Amino acid sequence: MANADHLSLLKRSVDTWNQWRQEHPEIQADLREANLVSALLSGGNLRGAMLNDTILCLARLIAADLSGADLSGADLSGADLRWADLSGADLYMANLTGANLTKTRFNGADLRGANLRGALIKGISLDGANLHSTLFSDEDVPSTRE
Repeated sequence: MANADHLSLLKRSVDTWNQWRQEHPEIQADLREANLVSALLSGGNLRGAMLNDTILCLARLIAADLSGADLSGADLSGADLRWADLSGADLYMANLTGANLTKTRFNGADLRGANLRGALIKGISLDGANLHSTLFSDEDVPSTRE
């Protein structure tokens, strides 16, 4: 269950959230199981956040820092993650169907069992990522170079 204070800060604005994160780098953000459908989180500092089982479908996470975040079981279907950093993130069994992942970094991420069917994967970086049982559309061939 998400920390109510953390969720309230995030829902105020990305600027408020980023300022709080900068002032309290020792606190791990707890947003587990939160409903963030269509949230506007572009440029957000969600580094190392607990986002497991969070609903982020249709969320705007353009250029967000999600490195090291726990997104296992999260629903990111239809989310806009262009230029986001998910390096080292845990995306085990995450749903990324139809997400825009253009130029997204997944270096060292755990994508085991994640569903990327229908996702835009142009220019993604997958160096060192665990893709065991990851689901892609039949026509998709992940490319790490553009």
